[in-house]
Formats: sequence, C-alpha cells, structure tokens
Amino acid sequence: MRSLKKKKVRFVSSFGDLIEAIEKPSFWPALQFEVGEIKRELQAFEAWELRIGSWNTIRCAFFIAQSVGNLGLTQSYVAAGHPRWLDHIYANDRSASGGN
Repeated sequence: MRSLKKKKVRFVSSFGDLIEAIEKPSFWPALQFEVGEIKRELQAFEAWELRIGSWNTIRCAFFIAQSVGNLGLTQSYVAAGHPRWLDHIYANDRSASGGN
C-alpha cells in the first residue's frame, strides 16, 4: 500500500485471530515477534484500521494474492483497478449489494 502512496488504509482479514493478536498482543504471546513486525509496518500509514470480514468480502483480494504467488509477480498489477479476469466476481458483488 505504501508503494501505491496510500496514507489511510483498511485491512480486512477473515482470520480474526490475527487481528486479535495485533489488537490484544497479551492474548497471543507466541506471536509477539510477528505482531511487532506488523505494527512496525502499520506505523508508516497516517491512519489504518483492521477489520474482520467474511470470505465474500475478501475473495477478490485472495484471488489476486494467489495469482501473484502462482505467477511470481513482484509488483502490483492492480493499481489502476481490478484485473479483468475478476469482472464476473465484481459484477456479482455489485448486484448482490444493490448495484453500488
């Protein structure tokens, strides 16, 4: 997100334990190092928010991340919008949310 010059970000994860570990590190002492690294990265943003989301709210991001890993891409290819191969998911999401 920093490379895209974003100053205010919201991260959504379906893995609530990770968010709880960041927000309440004393509950997750085994993840102290990882939480410290994540918090260090978050300090680069002017404002940030962590949220728990359902699979439906993160599936496009999951597919993009999976494609980056599978194809070995090292730079973002979604800076100008979602990849065209996700059009059907975005269309379904828009119709399910009332067309917004």
